[in-house]
Amino acid sequence: MLFYILFIIGGIVVDQLTKYLAVTFLSPVTTVPVIPHVFHLTYVENTGAAFSIFAGKQIFLILLTLIFIVVLVYFFVIMPKTKRYFDVNLALSMIISGAVGNLIDRIRLNYVIDFFDVRLIGFAIFNIADIFVVVGCILMVIAIFRNKELLNDPPSLAKKKRQRAEQTLKKSKTSAKNNNAPAERTAEDAQGLNKDVLSKRKPRKRRRNLEPEVKTKIEKLPEHYSSIDFEPGPPPEEPEFLQHKKKKNSED
Repeated sequence: MLFYILFIIGGIVVDQLTKYLAVTFLSPVTTVPVIPHVFHLTYVENTGAAFSIFAGKQIFLILLTLIFIVVLVYFFVIMPKTKRYFDVNLALSMIISGAVGNLIDRIRLNYVIDFFDVRLIGFAIFNIADIFVVVGCILMVIAIFRNKELLNDPPSLAKKKRQRAEQTLKKSKTSAKNNNAPAERTAEDAQGLNKDVLSKRKPRKRRRNLEPEVKTKIEKLPEHYSSIDFEPGPPPEEPEFLQHKKKKNSED
């Protein structure tokens, strides 16, 4: 935004400075040939519009220029200041700068100072402000063809649509937050309820051990105790077949 404002101010300053130089150096001599019969610097006081139309009708031209500037400023303000619309904003800045430059002359002098004289083609004498207006209009036509949505969707409607989209986006975000809040609360309430239930739950009784208890009693045995009672006695008699075998061996 600041760039375009500085551009407008700079264009007005350049236009007024060149007109001051034209009054100072060209008005005494009327014309100076830069390229003879092709391009001259000629001092002219134009009381009309381009090609001297509406000559002498300064009030009408001032009012028409004011309305034109107000409309341009309106579109300049509502136009988004993005890279996409740089050419549109630049064109508006150039047209506003040129229109204001000529308006200053009409209000201050009741005429517009012109000094560029292209004699090769017999074109009307013009000034820096006229150059800004013409170049700005050409650039605007090119910008509109490059950004065709400006024809179908004017900047004011586009701005309203963006504002509505932003509002709906904000509403959706707030509604989403509000919808998530009850869910979070219910989760917290459920956790709190579970804690209350667990705290109020009666402790479980320990189950009895149903296995039979075996009671054992260990008695202390006396010293040198043996569970086997051994009493020595005569050896047992040999079987008969062993006795008979021994007799045979002795007879042999």
